[in-house]
Amino acid sequence: MNSVVRPRRRRFTLLIVFAVLASMAGGGVLWYLRVGQWEESTDNAYLAGNLVTVSAEVDGPVVRIGAEENDHVVAGQELALVADGDLLLTLDSRKQMLALAVQEVEARRAQVERARSELNLKEITHRLAVEEYDRRKRLAARKMVAQEELDAARTRAEETNGKLETSRRTLAEAQVRAGSGELASHPMVTAAASSVRSAWRALRKAPVLAPVTGTIARRRVQLGQRVAPGTPLFSISEDGSSWVE
Repeated sequence: MNSVVRPRRRRFTLLIVFAVLASMAGGGVLWYLRVGQWEESTDNAYLAGNLVTVSAEVDGPVVRIGAEENDHVVAGQELALVADGDLLLTLDSRKQMLALAVQEVEARRAQVERARSELNLKEITHRLAVEEYDRRKRLAARKMVAQEELDAARTRAEETNGKLETSRRTLAEAQVRAGSGELASHPMVTAAASSVRSAWRALRKAPVLAPVTGTIARRRVQLGQRVAPGTPLFSISEDGSSWVE
């Protein structure tokens, strides 16, 4: 009886193995017809796409590199850092220049006030000299003062008038130098403030940031390398615009 059971078990096992192999073969054929025949494989392929070149914007040595080739980066991520020591010194220097410009404008406006006070004094002095001259003219017409006194009074009035005109010109010049608008709108202050903003923008450009999200296709810069504005540092293959060749 055992000799009869064993052949049956063997045939059943063979049927199961055959069914599994047939199922695998059928699945392979089905995959090839639907998918496999449309796919290609090769050992000689590379990633291509729209490459975005990232360049330096300031001059100086590179003191830090934050990304390597094939690294995935996001927009705004720091890729490298150009030494910003000189840029900080420039910014501090221009801030001091701005402070000096403000002080200079304030000093000029103080000069305006002094010139105005001097003008007021010259106006009073001239008015008194004119009044004295007029009084002596009236007395001279009645022969009550000598000609020498009249001439001296006239000379005094003329001298004070000349000094008055000088004071007026001095005040006008001081007002031009000091300006009449807000302190922040004075040309000296606006020029110094513009220099500060320029230095601040340059300092902000020391970190080299990724302009797009993608993969670093090429790193062209080395640590310690001195770069100039426009020097290419990285190439980024932007996400969504790459393909395999």
